[in-house]
Amino acid sequence: MEVQHPAAKLIVLAAKMQESECGDGTNFVVTLAGELLNQAEGLLRMGLHPIQVVSGYEQALKKAIEFLESHIYYQVKDIRNVDEVTKCLKSSISPKLQE
Repeated sequence: MEVQHPAAKLIVLAAKMQESECGDGTNFVVTLAGELLNQAEGLLRMGLHPIQVVSGYEQALKKAIEFLESHIYYQVKDIRNVDEVTKCLKSSISPKLQE
């Protein structure tokens, strides 16, 4: 499928990058991007300039990263240590193995 719209092209690119990096989660990427665009449309209709919307999203990104970094439960210090990586991945992989 050939995509023409610039925003849609970016969503396709993001989904492809997610697929190549993780092999999963493309639905989440597309859904999140769609919702960000949906919310941006509302902000534009309220009279905000696109630069203000982008700036707000960048501020939200910084806050989200701060929040996530302050809530790290377990961090892998040596990615070559199989036991350490297994401990980290176990909770995210377990639900998929039960299916």
